[in-house]
Amino acid sequence: MVSWSVLLSGQVVNLDSAPFRKNVLIIGRENDSDLTIPSGDVSRRHAEIKRVRTEVKGCFEYFIRDLESRNGTWIKKEKADEKGTR
Repeated sequence: MVSWSVLLSGQVVNLDSAPFRKNVLIIGRENDSDLTIPSGDVSRRHAEIKRVRTEVKGCFEYFIRDLESRNGTWIKKEKADEKGTR
């Protein structure tokens, strides 16, 4: 099983409990976000993770897209843009 997490201001936030029952997950500071991170470093609507089914049964690709957040969204020192990054 793959474990998903994000690094936020030096603190690891575990995403294993994220509600991936739908194909787009909104991350943000707002209470109605799918994954709420109550931190001043996170914008109200910070980023989205999109799940896309592949041709292999039970497998998905995941894309992250920055939602014009103040601090940006980063993947391994590479900035994600508004188009989506794998």
